[in-house]
Amino acid sequence: MNTKNIFIAGSISVVFIVSSACNLIRLMNPVDEVVSEIETLTTQIPIEEIEENLEALATEIPSDFGDIGDLGGLTELAGTMEAYQDGFATGEAPPDIPVIAENENFLGSRDLVSYQTPLKFPAVLDFYQHEMVVNGWQFQTDDSVITDQAAVLRFAKPNREALLTLGYNEANNNTVVLITIELK
Repeated sequence: MNTKNIFIAGSISVVFIVSSACNLIRLMNPVDEVVSEIETLTTQIPIEEIEENLEALATEIPSDFGDIGDLGGLTELAGTMEAYQDGFATGEAPPDIPVIAENENFLGSRDLVSYQTPLKFPAVLDFYQHEMVVNGWQFQTDDSVITDQAAVLRFAKPNREALLTLGYNEANNNTVVLITIELK
């Protein structure tokens, strides 16, 4: 079995594993309890106090210490914690990664987009083949494979690559979308 076939088989397996895991979690139904607990915990995080302490610490750093920039990402971490205070956040897709409006179990970040849609596989495939190009991505034909119920599509930009794994889940009658985005 060549590397391309192993890669395709692995990618398709990931789609079905992610889909099955999401469904198993939903069947176990602790999601509401977990979300409630996270919301309760995040409202107890003293964001303003943390930001004040970070600012105070920054003024105490000796001038010969050098440029520490963003305190090693602590300011960004405080902002992320603040976002979680407003409710359980699942993130957003990067602005140049299209997402089908009719979706569920959405997870998004700058590196990953994952969700399920009740749309049939051919409609999802057509959507991504068109919308990725509209968003400035170039389709990599040689690195992509399409079958009747699954596809692995590679798109590129000068500084990034996106790998889309699409698969139809017969058990749930939906299409699973998994997109990984990497810097070149």
